[in-house]
Amino acid sequence: MTTTAIDTPTLRTNLADYAVTKAMKDGRVRSDLVQLDFCGPTPAHNGFKAMVRENKFDAGELAIVTYLQAKAYGKPYVLLPAPISGRFQHHCGGFNIDFGHLHPKDIEGKRVGVRSYAQTTGLWIRGILRHEHGVDLDKVTWMTLIDGHLAEYQDPANCVRLPAGVSIPDMMMKGELAAALLGEDMPKDERVRGEAFSPGDRIRTIVIEVRKDGPRVRIVVSRAHADLVRRLFELEVPEIADGIIEIKRVVREPGYRTKMAVISQDPKIDCIGACVGVRGSRIKAVIDELRGERIDIIRWSDSLETLIMNGLKPATIHLENIFPDVDSHSAVVLVDEDQQSLAIGKKGQNVRLASRLCGWDIDIKTRAEFEADSLVGGGPQAPALEGEAPADAEGGVAFGEATEEIAP
Repeated sequence: MTTTAIDTPTLRTNLADYAVTKAMKDGRVRSDLVQLDFCGPTPAHNGFKAMVRENKFDAGELAIVTYLQAKAYGKPYVLLPAPISGRFQHHCGGFNIDFGHLHPKDIEGKRVGVRSYAQTTGLWIRGILRHEHGVDLDKVTWMTLIDGHLAEYQDPANCVRLPAGVSIPDMMMKGELAAALLGEDMPKDERVRGEAFSPGDRIRTIVIEVRKDGPRVRIVVSRAHADLVRRLFELEVPEIADGIIEIKRVVREPGYRTKMAVISQDPKIDCIGACVGVRGSRIKAVIDELRGERIDIIRWSDSLETLIMNGLKPATIHLENIFPDVDSHSAVVLVDEDQQSLAIGKKGQNVRLASRLCGWDIDIKTRAEFEADSLVGGGPQAPALEGEAPADAEGGVAFGEATEEIAP
């Protein structure tokens, strides 16, 4: 900690960018009593060990597990009641099903990988395994890579340190570990759920990684990557390959639905019509390659409201009923009651993809729901939901406005 000429303390602070910390980090929220020097690493959790071992930071975020361990060893930290990030941990344990199904109890007597025995993900999942599945944790051999955050902590006897530089996800995928507790390092399955192939089948994939694996070279290909859709359209639509039509963004839930935003550099060429093709011939070829995945083609717009309106198709949305909030990077969209289920989609799929397409959180509400929230929170009243959907800012016709949906 340092002080300025007027004795205002400056705290070395390790804090990541979250919605709840943005105003503090960009200076909109400040204090006359203290200054914060945001000098932590990215990601912030890389600074946890330095904070509790070396006192490198005076303030900042800490995993609750690390904080509790620090208190147990007498570290002088005070916990502020300000949660900034959290998640459920059940999805952070995995195994490679290619080696057979694994019930949680089956890991007893086997080797399970975890980056650190004492850190957050491993501790929470061990609690789940013990209390929800009755796993005897002492019968598992825990293969670790690094120490815990606290220097005073010692791993139990059934922990074995792996050589530096090895990859726990790779070991799990090769069957060298029965399972792994991985958190953000969980390897992605580049297959599409439900697809099955036989030797000799001809399929199209996209190469996403080439890396050395000992004496061999490993090439990782994907059927689930959004860029596969982009490349398929480049092959089917000459205007895209020639740069006349630009694919601005592709978002995808593999095997179920894709939304793709396009724009034409030539006003004489309809970007959506070109992608669809005569009687849907071009888009149908892509859908067939993706085994029936639904594809929505959206007209791109630099206007956020127009992009949200187009992205939420097939629901009918009106521009005057879209309320963006720049500070929270979110938008409330009002819809008629008969359009709400279309806007949200099955299990939230339509609004989820539209949100990713636009890069903003989207909250779908009816007029009644919006007014009820406004009365409680003192916000603006909703306008009447009337009139036709306005034309696209670029003058697109109705066909270009709508999502072009062609299902097999």
